[in-house]
Amino acid sequence: MATSERLAKLEAQVQALGQAWLYLTAASEIAGSHDPTKLDKALRQLHWDQPEMNKLAKAFLDGLLIELAAARRRRQEQGRR
Repeated sequence: MATSERLAKLEAQVQALGQAWLYLTAASEIAGSHDPTKLDKALRQLHWDQPEMNKLAKAFLDGLLIELAAARRRRQEQGRR
C-alpha cells in the first residue's frame, strides 16, 4: 500500500472515530450520564508533550467540541435535552 493510500486510510479512520465519539457523547448527554460543561473543560485541559502533536491534537479536539456544542444547541432548540 502506497504512503498516500495509508494516509487516506488513517484519515478516514480518525474521521470515523471522531464521528463515533460525537454520537456516543451526545447520546450520553441526552441520557444525563455526564455534565457537558465539565467534559468540555476537562478535554480542553488535555496536553501532549510534543509541541506539534499538541497543536494538532488540540485543534482536532476543539473541532469535535465545537460540533458537540452545535448539536447540543440544536437539541435545545428542538426542546430535547
